[in-house]
Amino acid sequence: MLCLWILFEENFSDVVLEFPELSQGIQDFNSFRIALEQLKLKNKVADFAHSLIAISRSLSECQKSNLCKFFSGSLVNDVESRSSSFMWFLQLLDGDRYV
Repeated sequence: MLCLWILFEENFSDVVLEFPELSQGIQDFNSFRIALEQLKLKNKVADFAHSLIAISRSLSECQKSNLCKFFSGSLVNDVESRSSSFMWFLQLLDGDRYV
């Protein structure tokens, strides 16, 4: 969740209409955490991350794809569905190192 805040905080207002849980606004990390808890209850945290990634202008298509995979593998409610492979995550975040 902290990764989402650091990477995409400036884009939160652009996805408010898609996620009514954010309608109260995000003024600081605490209000962000509360909104994410509401999204988590509805199993929408990964969807939120994907929306933020999709509208990012500073990421290449490859970076967007890797970040979507990263957040899909880590932001799911079902523990069994989460990836536990550190190397898999590392490759997604620094793909050039492994080419």
